[in-house]
Amino acid sequence: MTPKKYSAYEKELKIFADKMVKSYDNTNMLKELDFINEFDCPEKEFFQTAQRVNLPKNFFLEHEGRKYDNSIIAEDFVRSIVNGERNFILKSMLELENIPRQEMKKFDYDEFVRIVSEIENPTDVFIPLNPFFHSLHLWMSNGIPKIKFENRSDPIILLDNKKIRVHWITSDTSINEIIVIDKDKIKITQKILKQSKTPKEIKSIKWFTDCYENKKLMLYLGEKDKDNFDFIFRTVISKPELDEGAGIVINVKNKLEK
Repeated sequence: MTPKKYSAYEKELKIFADKMVKSYDNTNMLKELDFINEFDCPEKEFFQTAQRVNLPKNFFLEHEGRKYDNSIIAEDFVRSIVNGERNFILKSMLELENIPRQEMKKFDYDEFVRIVSEIENPTDVFIPLNPFFHSLHLWMSNGIPKIKFENRSDPIILLDNKKIRVHWITSDTSINEIIVIDKDKIKITQKILKQSKTPKEIKSIKWFTDCYENKKLMLYLGEKDKDNFDFIFRTVISKPELDEGAGIVINVKNKLEK
């Protein structure tokens, strides 16, 4: 049962949190690439991607007949987790010794095909947006259908009968290499809320936490002061484990666009 002092906020808090959970489920890299294992090994080392913010209580109350639209805030919160989680996964892969590395003189389709052919089933490629965005689209200019677009904004590279989905890496990640993967040969373990201890920094409101105990996006709400909630949201995952043939890292020697 919700304590009386929170009853005025309960409905809107739940709507807000549900939006965050839905947004995470629809946009996170683990869901997109489908290489997640459920938590099954307590001996693994886990890492969190987390944010802590003051959440104004008046966001969840009607004021002069109007309510705040919290959708954009919810999506922004989740975007910070999704981006941080993805950067952690990619950087962890770059640290692995068992992932092969190749070099291209320039960002060229034929050279890309030659290198990627070493992977039996390449499914996804992560490419630095700058400087390769324009170059990738130039691959279409000679009339050969090397790139196609499906119901998304990101393109797909065609390689024989294979489709390799492109994911852009922004410059703030400091990742400069191209990473090609076979999503079915990468294993990552993720905890849900009830499998992880509550952060010691927050005195979480139990009725709220209990609503999301089976969710991978962990939400903790506490009392900050009379005007604000203390809000922590996070995910907890292991470093990626790669089977043989799971991926390849490509360094482009000449990164300047022509």
